Amino acid sequence: MFHKAMTVSSLPESRAAGRSAPFEAAMTSYAPLSLEQLALVRECLGAPHAYPADAEISRGENVGDHRPVLIASGWAAVTATLEDGRRQIISLLIAGDILEPLLDRQPGLSVTTLTAVTTVDASGLVGMLRDRLASDMRPLAEAWARMRQAVQARLLRQIVRLGRLSAYERTAELMVDLHARQRRCGLADEHGMPLPLTQEMLADHLGLSVVHVNRILQQLRREGLIVFRAGRIVLPDLPKLAQATRR
Repeated sequence: MFHKAMTVSSLPESRAAGRSAPFEAAMTSYAPLSLEQLALVRECLGAPHAYPADAEISRGENVGDHRPVLIASGWAAVTATLEDGRRQIISLLIAGDILEPLLDRQPGLSVTTLTAVTTVDASGLVGMLRDRLASDMRPLAEAWARMRQAVQARLLRQIVRLGRLSAYERTAELMVDLHARQRRCGLADEHGMPLPLTQEMLADHLGLSVVHVNRILQQLRREGLIVFRAGRIVLPDLPKLAQATRR
């Protein structure tokens, strides 16, 4: 069922000012940005909207009804649902990601929330960033280009992950990848990160059964590579976990 977004009209000023913080952190990690450029990013953001968990942000067959949005908080996913109800999570979206309208005329594809999510209208922001590609604001243009390249690289890694890695390697690599992404956005520390995903969600992303995911997670835990702590995951030995992706 499609859930209409609820406009958040009374966010406190301090909270509103932080809506773009993960995006700014990610952009700055790709190229050094000035305070003036970061201020321009904030000025281009539109109204925020809130979605509950398990809601649709957009659907592939809704042609012309999509605008770019910034994920300000929460987790969402680009998903494909088969006729029998089976679901494949194609890509995971976290705070700081820009969701562009790439799903037009693709029945069965949708963007759904995995947790409660707040988005911000990014039409003005994306338009401004595209304009900067032909301007003299080279750091801003470079950061945007590299951020888009990273999105494409993640999709390619997901193809290789599903096609050639073992269940153990898939799971280990996903943990390393999610940690690196959240670190870039300022959402994770050196050895830990939020992970509000159920084993069913992980299974849908990794192309495995829930039972198989549970077995692999328990194996990684026994090996001292992951520790679960109240919605977070601690990664005591990141280099060793990275090696596990090539086992």
